[in-house]
Amino acid sequence: AAHAATILYRFVSIVPQTQIKARDALLACVYIANKAQKAKKWRKLTAVLEAGYKSWYPGTKFDPEREEVIKLEQRVLDAEQDMLKQLEFDVFVRDMDTLEQSVSRMQIQSIESLFSFAFGPQILGAGANLWLKYGMNYIFAASAAVLKANLEEIISSLDLIPLKVAEAFKLIVEYAKYGKHTGDKAPAHKALESDKSVLEKYIPKIEESCMQLAQKGAAKIHNLNTSRQRCLAIGKANCRNYAIRRVSSTLVKNHVLKHLDGIEAESGCSIYLGPSATPLYEDITIEGPWRAVAIADQLLRSTTEALSTLPPAVDASVGTAVTSTLQVKTNAGLVEAREVCTSGGWDGTLHPASSKQTAEKQLGGKNCVAGRVSAIALRDSGLRWWIPRAKGSSPSGSFTDMFSIRRRDGDELDELANMANTLEGSSTFPLLCSLQDTSESEEKDEGRESPRIAVSLQRWPTEKVELKEEMRGRKSKRLAGGIGFSAGGLQEMQLLTILHSLVPSPHGHPNFVLPIAIAIPGQEDQETTAPPPMETGDDPMFSLFKSNRENEKAAMKEKKVKNSPHLIFQPCPFVLHKFLSKKKSDIGNLLDSPAVVSAWFHDLISGLVHCHSNNIILRSIQTDQILLDHSGVAKFSGLYRASVQGLEERRHARGLMSVVKELKRSG
Repeated sequence: AAHAATILYRFVSIVPQTQIKARDALLACVYIANKAQKAKKWRKLTAVLEAGYKSWYPGTKFDPEREEVIKLEQRVLDAEQDMLKQLEFDVFVRDMDTLEQSVSRMQIQSIESLFSFAFGPQILGAGANLWLKYGMNYIFAASAAVLKANLEEIISSLDLIPLKVAEAFKLIVEYAKYGKHTGDKAPAHKALESDKSVLEKYIPKIEESCMQLAQKGAAKIHNLNTSRQRCLAIGKANCRNYAIRRVSSTLVKNHVLKHLDGIEAESGCSIYLGPSATPLYEDITIEGPWRAVAIADQLLRSTTEALSTLPPAVDASVGTAVTSTLQVKTNAGLVEAREVCTSGGWDGTLHPASSKQTAEKQLGGKNCVAGRVSAIALRDSGLRWWIPRAKGSSPSGSFTDMFSIRRRDGDELDELANMANTLEGSSTFPLLCSLQDTSESEEKDEGRESPRIAVSLQRWPTEKVELKEEMRGRKSKRLAGGIGFSAGGLQEMQLLTILHSLVPSPHGHPNFVLPIAIAIPGQEDQETTAPPPMETGDDPMFSLFKSNRENEKAAMKEKKVKNSPHLIFQPCPFVLHKFLSKKKSDIGNLLDSPAVVSAWFHDLISGLVHCHSNNIILRSIQTDQILLDHSGVAKFSGLYRASVQGLEERRHARGLMSVVKELKRSG
């Protein structure tokens, strides 16, 4: 219910005026939240409609074969599709798992009382101001304060800010729907059935308690549970910061600057150029996961002979605590499928392939397809931070602090205009670019193409999952009959959202694929019967010398990418299955290296521990679903078969295998 309320308030805040009826939107939100959950088997749309009928028309018999119900079902499916696109698939919540873990350690009586207060109808209807600003964790903690639960333990286990808990309680008092609830199915708490003057008396005491917890909050880090400490350690290892100090500005200008973009793309690190304490010298800062930092440092030194004598890198992250919980890059955007090109792999990007044959070898089959998307498409989708930086970024992120501006001998304003036109174009910085010579600026705009960004993608959901869901939908004899958007796809994204959000790092957990965007076909793409022509490359058109069967296969491959949803994630050139299936002569002595194999096992075990500590069971590990990025880090993908232990299962200490067998029997 809390998940559905969050989706509804997000939609209302983004689309205040819509043609969707209120009841259709509400049922669609409940249906989306129902399908996105893994702890329990999701219900069919018929069950959601029946619950709606019982609430809105008490005493009326629900007949799924009635024409009125069939039309309602179709309207709900249409509303679901429209809402997913309007929300850009932002229908997932991060607080779910941490809340359930905290609840699992409480007494059953306390849980029932807290849930009836925090997630009862009175607070669910409190509005977007409460639910979008604070979320279910803060609402739960504020409710616990009213019911005299152990507030300190709840705030510590949920990693909350005490003063925000007090603010959330004030909004609950102000916006809660007071009065006796008419429904008999939804839980309602007696404290909310009177007027709000009863709860206003709690405000001074709760504010005082939260203030005391905030004052001693810095000393509570040692009391964090093992799972939280592990997440902090992973976040710290994922944000290493090494500095190469006192590098000559001349050396940076002549040798370093022109190789930075390629090194960043190949290693997955961020490299910054900042002024050193010594005049005419620069500090090169390499930021990223520890393995990627080591690769970037080696690539930088091996680029030219002049850079082989660089000073040793110094760990600048020693003694710094990872306190940020901002997850900027864990929200996947929405990109039209026509903007993604897979023919030619990563040609034309910072990850070029020498030939089409080389590009095909890099493909990880259907689970890891190499592709590229334009920078303009990412920027229009709100994914500006996925566009690689250029010309040596500054630590502050400001143009004026960039190396080429600070070390400019001539007019700085002219150089700023030139850089703005090169990086973004006159459409983004019209005033700054207007300072350039008009003829020169127009000439650059005409010959300038949007840079292509290398990505990897896989069908979302997989063909096997989609076929299984279609068979389930066909069992219904009614007209609507479908299940709407794939439940398997929504469940996978919900699990990835939880797993990544628990780690305080911009890229989440390093051993799971991080979704960048979702490629959804447009209406014209879905109606297209013939595949679009392939882009120029080694094979720009279907060969006349190929058989008709080969041409049909090539056409279908291109059509599938265009006409079905795909999950876009970071470039991963390899799949573990490829290494295991190839002959030893093809891969050299790679698998004979204990360091490589132990590193992969470390990654896989780290991912498994993260899943199990958050009550997620993968159930099966398939090598064609384990991807390897440019740093050699192994990443899990395809979490469709994963299961989540429910609240009751967590309370009873049972063997993991018995839980898996029971979940498998229940489907």
